[in-house]
Amino acid sequence: MDGDGEMKENLYNHLIGNEEIIREAMSIARIGIWKWDLKYHAVSWSDEMYDIFEIDKRFSKEKLNQEIMKVIHPDDIDIFDNVKQIMTKTPFEYRIIHSDKSIHYIQSKAGNIIFDDHGEPSFLVGTVQEITEQKEAQLALIAAKEYAEEENASKSHFFATMSHEFRTPINVLLSSVQLFEQYLSDVECPNYDKIKKHLKSMKQSSLRLLRLVNNLIDISKIDTGYYSPDIKTYNMVSILEKIVVQDFAKYKNMSIAFQPRLKEALVRCDADMMERIMLNLISNAIKFSDKDCAIKIRLYPYKDSLMIAVKDNGIGIEKDKMELVFQRYHQVQTTLTRKSEGSGIGLAITKSLTELMGGTIMVKSRPGKGSEFIIKMPLVIHDRSRNDTELKEIVNDHQNIVLKMNVEFSDIYL
Repeated sequence: MDGDGEMKENLYNHLIGNEEIIREAMSIARIGIWKWDLKYHAVSWSDEMYDIFEIDKRFSKEKLNQEIMKVIHPDDIDIFDNVKQIMTKTPFEYRIIHSDKSIHYIQSKAGNIIFDDHGEPSFLVGTVQEITEQKEAQLALIAAKEYAEEENASKSHFFATMSHEFRTPINVLLSSVQLFEQYLSDVECPNYDKIKKHLKSMKQSSLRLLRLVNNLIDISKIDTGYYSPDIKTYNMVSILEKIVVQDFAKYKNMSIAFQPRLKEALVRCDADMMERIMLNLISNAIKFSDKDCAIKIRLYPYKDSLMIAVKDNGIGIEKDKMELVFQRYHQVQTTLTRKSEGSGIGLAITKSLTELMGGTIMVKSRPGKGSEFIIKMPLVIHDRSRNDTELKEIVNDHQNIVLKMNVEFSDIYL
């Protein structure tokens, strides 16, 4: 065999090998190729086309279109006819029914028209691919999304119901205690001091139970994504002033030193969440500090953010335990003789609420030197020349903040 003959044979074998690879790849991907001769109106198919449509190869090419229409899903025949007529290059989908009554999803696409040497349309080539697995996965995803939306609606109803069912009896108990206290103050009672002591214990236990219920419900709402903040523009100085003017002296004779470096600090936040966060940090500072101390609250700008720092003079946190303070159900003091009560989820909720509003929280601490919790929130640049109706000022609702304090500080025994 001469050199040219050997080269031709190698090229032929190479082409045959490539053709087998392409054919195998198309079989795996379930892709068929069709060719439409525009001059003679003849259609030819690749082997995979026959397999996809479950059509016997013995049928004549003239009957292929008739056989295709037999397996097209009745609801998709009009789509198929319309697309076939306009020979669109845009992929379109339809369904076919196999002999075992199973439904399969097909995607078809036509290519460019091929012209002959005289510039006349010669033939059109296109592809057909079975996409049943992809389509079923897509439909399953849609069904899962719809199911999740239904579940979220059910959870919303559940949380609303559970909040009412849990809190109502506790509130009734608190109201009863308060009425009993009022009654005792209006009548003479020989055991007044003893009864008052028991009522105080009942009231504090009820508040602790309400705080625990609130925390557990909030944890569940955060986990399910049901907890959504009511974000508005607030002056953070007003929010903090509303809190620090309260009477903290009864809690271990503590005082609050509020040190704002700004007269106005506009932040996008949920006011109730911020009050909850600050009360939690202050109550922790009081719990872990000695008597007659001052809790320092600093408020200052840093670049385009507002920093809020709550510092105590308490026991501090060891370096290897600082990463635990924001984890649920973890407490730095885990012994039965720890000085403070608590469930170990307050700071975890504080961190989650801060992040829901687009902020972050961190802690600095040294054993025996106290701890400082620092919240970072984005500052709002407010144009005073613009009438911003969303800008909100906090109204000094004394009764509401006292109730929140009583609940949040219920772990601190007076």
